[in-house]
Amino acid sequence: MENRRIPDSSLEASTLGDSGYHTQDSRLNSNSGWCANSQDNKHPWIRVDLGEVATVAGLITQGRHQSNVWITSYKVEYSQAVSSWSTVTEDGVYGLQMEVRHRIYLIYLKVAKTRRRGEPMDRFQANTDHSTPVTVHFPAAVRARFVKILPATWARDNAVCLRFEVIGCVSD
Repeated sequence: MENRRIPDSSLEASTLGDSGYHTQDSRLNSNSGWCANSQDNKHPWIRVDLGEVATVAGLITQGRHQSNVWITSYKVEYSQAVSSWSTVTEDGVYGLQMEVRHRIYLIYLKVAKTRRRGEPMDRFQANTDHSTPVTVHFPAAVRARFVKILPATWARDNAVCLRFEVIGCVSD
C-alpha cells in the first residue's frame, strides 16, 4: 500500500474523520492517517481491496502522524468476496478448502498459542505511540482479496486513527 500500487479507490471505511482524515491517508508512513468520525466509536473499520486474491501474512500499524492518537488493539477480517468474511484469530483457527471429487470440504485447524491473561483471542496488539510501526504476523497466512481492520481499543476517547500496511504477496 505504501508504494501506492493499490489505488486510493481500493480503500474504504465505515466513516471519515471530522477533519477530513480520508482513507487514502491510511497508508503506512503517510503525513496524516485515517480517522473514523468521532460519532463512530462503537464499530469503526477500514478495509482494503487488494484487487485480486493474495496471500496475506500480517499487518503493520501506526498511529496518526504527529498526533497523540492511535489504536491499541484490533481485529482482522478477510474475504475473497466482500459478502462473506472470516476472522483471523491469535489461536490460529482457520478454515481450509479442499476439493475431493468435485465437492468442497471445509476443514478447521487449531494451533495452540499462549495468550496474556484477559486478552481476547481475536484481538491483536497495536500501537503504544503515534509513530512506531508495530508488525503483527498472523499464526498462518490467509488467502484474501479484502482485508478489514476493526479497531477494538484506542488511546483517546472518540479518536480512532491509524495508518497501516498489508504484509503479503499478490501472485503465488
